[in-house]
Amino acid sequence: MYLGTIDSQVIGDERQRHLDAFIEHNAGVKDACEIMHFHSSTCAYCQLLAPWLDEFRERYPEVVITSYETHEIDSIMQLEAAKREYETDASYVPVIFICGSILDGVDVIESMLEPMALAVYDLPVKNG
Repeated sequence: MYLGTIDSQVIGDERQRHLDAFIEHNAGVKDACEIMHFHSSTCAYCQLLAPWLDEFRERYPEVVITSYETHEIDSIMQLEAAKREYETDASYVPVIFICGSILDGVDVIESMLEPMALAVYDLPVKNG
């Protein structure tokens, strides 16, 4: 089920409603959910997100996030496939596709990825 894009325009109660709908539809479905992270080595925003994402991966090694560098042809093909599947024309990075939702931008990824991924993997929050 496609739930839509969460970007910097989606705030407060609207983000919470999206998160609640996401959890309702995707809790515990880790085998049916691919988490794809698209980034660029030349993107300043991607560089800002990188340390946070590295720390997230260290805290939750069981959460599989496949990263794609958009300067590589295979990654571009993956991005195009994700865009078709999610029916979006998104061409920006950083962006994460997760179980019918698109997380667009550093702030959104940092605030929404953890609760969404933990719901998918049925994991408790681990303190940093």
